[in-house]
Order: sequence, then C-alpha cells, then structure tokens
Amino acid sequence: MTDDDPTPEEQREAEALARALQGVAEPAAPRDALETAALVRAAGPAGALSPERGAAVLERIAPALKGPRRRPRWRTAVLAAASVAAAVVGFSVAGLLQMTARAPSARRERTWPPEPSAALLAAQARAARGEAPLEALDAEMRAYRMQVYQALARRYGGAP
Repeated sequence: MTDDDPTPEEQREAEALARALQGVAEPAAPRDALETAALVRAAGPAGALSPERGAAVLERIAPALKGPRRRPRWRTAVLAAASVAAAVVGFSVAGLLQMTARAPSARRERTWPPEPSAALLAAQARAARGEAPLEALDAEMRAYRMQVYQALARRYGGAP
C-alpha cells in the first residue's frame, strides 16, 4: 500500500460522506463526514457561479495561466556555465593557433636580445680569470651595446 492508496477507514468515511450527500442519514457515519455534507448542502446552488460569471472569471484569469514559462534556475546556471566554458576554450584555441601559426623562419629568428659574439664571451672569460686587461673587454662590450641599440631602433623605431 502506498501513501496514495486510501486506508480502509478513509474508504468507509468517503462512502459515508457520499451517502450523507445523497440525503441518506446513517448513525454510524463519522461526525466530520456528516458536518461536511451539511455544509455542502447548505451552500447549495447559491454557492455556484452562473455560467456567465464563470466565463467572465475564466477570461480574466486565462492570460495568467498562459504566461511565459520560466526555466528552472539550475538549468539557466548550467547553460551560462557551459557558454562561458565554450568561450574560454574557443579563445584559448584561437590564441594557440595564432602563436603557432607564424612562419618557421620567424620562430627561429631571435631578435631580442642580440646574441653576444664569441669574441665578447672570450673577452669576459679572460677578464674574469685576470688574463687580459679590462680595456679589451670594454671594447667588446661597446660593440655589443651598439648591436643592442640598433636592435632597439629596429624594433621600436628611432635613431640608434
């Protein structure tokens, strides 16, 4: 038996109410069934709406019954999250494609900072060991600095 199924006691009360509404008085009928039947009978047809009044009420409430259905909030939240996730994935893929779609020569070409020459690296090593005067290192550093300035000028415009 489920909660929707009436119990035997409820079944007996319903039958007693039906007989009381038909006007058959039963001494074994429950008091609340008899009181309900008396109230329904007392209201009688005076409590019913006329067909015209019923139609007018129906016309007035019909637009509210046919109003727009709202989506459940959880569904709206899931759709919004899915849209944001799709946008993030799309922008990520577009960014990756843009970064990797450069010409192979542009990827291999190193423009900044300019690579130091072998002579500069050797002069730094000799100066660090104390084998050469610092003037040789200074001359190499000046040449490298000029390369850096020229690279900056190419990159951002202007005179080196």
